[in-house]
Parts: sequence; structure tokens; C-alpha cells
Amino acid sequence: MNIEYYKNFVKIAELGNISLAAKALLIAQPSLSKQIQTLEKDFGTALLKRNARNVELTTAGEIFYHKAKLICEIDNICHDEIHTSVIGNRGKLKIGITISYPDWYIEDLFKDFSDLFPQITYDIREDSSDRLMELLRQGIIEVAFIRTPLHINPMFMSFGGIEENFMAVYHKNNPWLSQDVESISITQLKDVPLSISHGFKERVEQMFNEAGFEPNILSINSSRTTTLMWARMGKAVGLVTTDSFKKLKLTPAMICRPITGVNTIPQRSFVTLKNANLSAVTKTFINFAVGKTIF
Repeated sequence: MNIEYYKNFVKIAELGNISLAAKALLIAQPSLSKQIQTLEKDFGTALLKRNARNVELTTAGEIFYHKAKLICEIDNICHDEIHTSVIGNRGKLKIGITISYPDWYIEDLFKDFSDLFPQITYDIREDSSDRLMELLRQGIIEVAFIRTPLHINPMFMSFGGIEENFMAVYHKNNPWLSQDVESISITQLKDVPLSISHGFKERVEQMFNEAGFEPNILSINSSRTTTLMWARMGKAVGLVTTDSFKKLKLTPAMICRPITGVNTIPQRSFVTLKNANLSAVTKTFINFAVGKTIF
């Protein structure tokens, strides 16, 4: 059985014209006619009645048309399910990413992945890291790209990802830091009021503890905009990551410098539920994103 012959016969039957079918199928008409002859030889009877302009189905042709159409539909279903459930190059990727995701990394990743797997579609949720981990628990998403907690819950697994560095953002007329420096030492931030995001709190605290003192946190915020508001007012130094810095549109009055003397750095990674029954699409994506075969 040649499934392509079956599909081509169905097209002829539906158009009622071999020439039109050949054009639609991008096949030379003599080749298509030869396929019909092969089918008729296999079945030992005529499948088409030919006249000057069109073709009609014989009784045998009617029977074959309906069965061939069913076979073609089953073939399509089998291909779709195999590619979706086993191979992982079709289907929907259910992924969550943090609201302040790194554009340069995520956009390049999705572009390269969609170029390689054009038949995959996407359900993308943007939220905080904590909320995305809850969506993982609920099964609403299968993988999340988040700021990795220092002590990740054992019910999760993390893969790959990127490392970032902290930057200090402050007003040039602030009372704590100079603008005429290339970097800010972590020790220079002792007792300085800080504005940070919720996603950084755990790492900021560890970073300062490793330096031998507690951070003086004035405000913990849900957005980068609010974090920088305190810096613009000269009330605090805002802590952002290198990725956030690339997106900032700072006024001439605002200064941004890298923080040195730091052991703890913010990280982002791909996280899934441990022992989750991940779809083939999600497995394909994770393997692609981390650059090696995990699943």
C-alpha cells in the first residue's frame, strides 16, 4: 500500500479532474495517471470513468474513495500523535517565564527553537517566580524559567539557565555613593538604604551576610519600576541585574555601576516538577534550551 497514491486518488475524486488534481498536488499529470493505473491494476477493476473533460467514480471507485479517505485520516492522526507524544516536534509548549525576563536570552532561545520546530505552538504565562512554581504544581504549565531560589523545594528540578550580576542604581546627588567610580564594592553598601525586588530578597540577604553584615532594605517591590523610583528620589540605592540594566532608560541624573566583591549571584534556570509526566514537546524544549540531552 502506497499511502501517497491513496491521498492523490482522494484529491482526484474530490476535484473530479486529473489535470486539476495534478496541479493541486504539484505532480505531473502523466505521473498521476500512472498512479491510478497502478491502483486499478492492484484492485483488478476500474476506479474511474473517464470522459473528455472530467472523471467520475465507478462503483469500485466510490468504495475505494471512502476507505482511502479514512485511511489517510488515520495516517494523519498517527503522524500527529507520534510527533506530538514521542518525537516532540509538534504540539503545544506550556511554559512560564518571569515578568522581568531577560529579553536577549529568551527572544533568541524562542526564535532558534521555533525555527527548528515550526509546528510547535506556545502557551506562555508571565508571572512572579513564586506564582510560576505554583502553576507548575497545578499542572497548568510544565516548565518555568525563573529566578532560581537558593534552596529549591525538593519537589522541583532545575536545569541549565544563565547567571547575572548585580548592579547598583542611584541618584548622582545621593549621600552615600560617588558617581566618579567604575564599580561599587559590596562593603560600600553597608547601612545604605536599598530598594530591591521580591525575587532578589533571598540572594541579596545571603550576599550581604557573606560580606559580614545585614542589608538595610528600605523597600521590597514587585516591579523594577518601583525599585528604581526610590533611587530616582535619592532615598535608596536600587539593586538590579545586568539584564535589567540593559532595559533601563536612565536620566543623566541616574548612575548605574556593577557591584564587586560578591560571591552570591542571581541565577535563572528552567524548573519542572520532579517525576512529572512531561510532554514530548517540553522534553524537546528543555534538551534544546540547556544544550544537552536531559530527557
